[in-house]
Amino acid sequence: MRQLVIAPLLLLAAAAPVLAQRDPFLPTVAFALTGDDDAKVLPVDRTHCVFSVGDPDRKMETFYLNNIQVDRLVFNRSVRKNNVGEFPLTTVELHGNATVYESDETKEPLKEGAFDPALARQMKKTDPNVFSAKPTRSHTTSNEHTLSIYTGDHERLVRAWKYIYANGCSGQKGPR
Repeated sequence: MRQLVIAPLLLLAAAAPVLAQRDPFLPTVAFALTGDDDAKVLPVDRTHCVFSVGDPDRKMETFYLNNIQVDRLVFNRSVRKNNVGEFPLTTVELHGNATVYESDETKEPLKEGAFDPALARQMKKTDPNVFSAKPTRSHTTSNEHTLSIYTGDHERLVRAWKYIYANGCSGQKGPR
């Protein structure tokens, strides 16, 4: 009788390390889309490789990875300079026949008192609703999008995109 009880426990103990292993796919998608290991990615439809990143109260970006024409992915490395310093940047060009990128953004209204009065008057001339009282919501979809990812690890970013299409997402072929 004891053998019957111990055998299943041994099987569970042997399987525990396998069950405890973290799935590398979601962190890889997060890094590919943001360049940040700590970014949170939400699998909207993992089967169809649809993932979102961002803050639902501010800006959510959704990527349709199966719609991307993988043979048209372009990675450009550069350095952006400002008065603080230099920052390594990789841009990733996404192209597809169907939606590859979707954005939902809530913009808080500008506060008139935060601007110089002369500038505030000029801003009102350009856009009478610039200091509206309520937030505005915008929704964008596109079959082309360029990601700007600030990372010093360009090669790792390229490897992340390759991993995605070798381990779950299918992508599309571009026109010939």
